[in-house]
Amino acid sequence: MTVVPSYPSFPPEMVYPWTQHTTEPAACFREMGSSRVAYFSGDMDRTFWLSGNADLSQLLHQTIRWLRGESAPPVTVTGDELVEIFAWETEPACALHLLNYTNPSAMRGPFQRFHPVANHEVEFRAARPIKSVRALPAGQPIAFRQEGSKVSFTVPVVEDYEVISLA
Repeated sequence: MTVVPSYPSFPPEMVYPWTQHTTEPAACFREMGSSRVAYFSGDMDRTFWLSGNADLSQLLHQTIRWLRGESAPPVTVTGDELVEIFAWETEPACALHLLNYTNPSAMRGPFQRFHPVANHEVEFRAARPIKSVRALPAGQPIAFRQEGSKVSFTVPVVEDYEVISLA
């Protein structure tokens, strides 16, 4: 990948890259033994966040998959809404945090109101047997099944923020 220099967005007859070929790298990928490195010379994630460009989204997703190699992701959440997730494992339990960004104002400052999201399918890889899954702020147990290290369950609803405890 190489950098395409900026060019004017108008007048229409001037909207094209003026340089036919570039050599300045936009991304570098390297594999050394079992290690993989990806370097982007620009601010790809911020550019995607501001522009919503589907090509940048695909590039970031494919890069993350390539960096992970054959290993499965520790957590997978399936749903159509915009939800940020983060998870960790501590000695007493595992925790999955879901932050609901689904909102017409998601990229434009403060939310006017929350738009609850429901029925997100979760696959969580835990290093130990899980005896209970519980939505903490909602205060309710969640039905789950565990096959080996994979724990599967459905998060019933996330209004703004939910923490799922896997103990």
